[in-house]
Formats: sequence, C-alpha cells, structure tokens
Amino acid sequence: MNREWLFIHGWGYGADAWDPWVPLLPVGDVMRRYDRGYFGQPQEAVFETGLHRVLVTHSLGLAFYDPSVMGECDEWILISGFDRFHADEGGQRITRRMRERLTSDPMAVVREFRTACGDTLTPIPTQMDAARLAADLNLLDRVEAPISLMRDIGKISILHARPDAVVPPDRAAGLGFPVITHPDASHALPFTHASWCWNSSPHR
Repeated sequence: MNREWLFIHGWGYGADAWDPWVPLLPVGDVMRRYDRGYFGQPQEAVFETGLHRVLVTHSLGLAFYDPSVMGECDEWILISGFDRFHADEGGQRITRRMRERLTSDPMAVVREFRTACGDTLTPIPTQMDAARLAADLNLLDRVEAPISLMRDIGKISILHARPDAVVPPDRAAGLGFPVITHPDASHALPFTHASWCWNSSPHR
C-alpha cells in the first residue's frame, strides 16, 4: 500500500532535517515537508492525494499540525513529543534566556540547542529568522498537545529516546498512548536514528 507522508519539524530545525527519511520511503509513496521558516521562506504542506495519509511530527511540530488546513491524517507518528513542554517555571527561565540571546547571537542559541538535542551533524544555515525563533519559544512556554485530536485519529505511534534531555520521557507518556523508547538516542531521534524510527513504528 502506497502512502502520502507529511513531515513537520520542531523548534530550531527546517524541512531539510527529514532528508534521512527520503531513502526509507518505498517507491510510489509521496513525501511532503512543512517548513516553519526559521532558516528561509516558510513552506506550507498539505495532504493532496487519496493515498493512506501518515503524519510525522518532531517535538513542537505537533503544535503546527492543523487538519482543517493540511487535511486529516489516517495515522500519526509523534517523535520526541510531549503533552506540555515545561514541567515547572524553571523550564520557562531557560526559554526566556534563549529568547534574550537570540537578539545578539542566534547562531549560538541554535547550535547549543542542537547540541542538547544530540545532533551535531544536521547543517545549520547561516540565514535565520530570530524573531520567528523567539516567537515559537513563546509558543513552547504555553503549548499543550492536541490530545483530543489524537484520540479521534486513533492510530498513534509515540517514539522517544529514553535519555532525551530536552523532553524527558514522562512528557511523552503524558500523551496517553504507549511509548516506544530508544535506549541511548536523544531529542534529535528522527534525524539521527531515522532507520530505527522507521522500523519501530507499528503502523508503518
């Protein structure tokens, strides 16, 4: 069965981060990538075919999915996702400091975030929209996962790295679905361990 895939990255990434998934998709499948516009022009992505529709989101990407605009999916794979990003006000202090530093050295902020994600390989473009990055840090402070939408969809896969230092596994467990964990990967799980994600999703 051929499928149509829609990929949505999280904070500090772009659509190019999904490149490791390109060779994994079978011939005949359709790949679409949403780009938030942190490193260039934003790029919308919508389901357009009658194929089986699979949504894949990374981290904050779960908040960017709008089925009324992008189309309804048949199944959803959430990687490094969360019910809410912050466990307490201490986390908001971290995002506040990141917002403040974005005005003076956005490259350093993104680079340090990628390092915290366990990702030192995905290239970071030199052109970036610091204002958009800052705005989505504000979003991180208040966003909650659309759990009711997830329940309506029903076919949900949650993939997470057990040592994830950016989003601890208990935030993924808070989504209310079984979590499949990688023993030693990190927050950049879909980009550093794409093959594991592909092989671990029960609905692939």
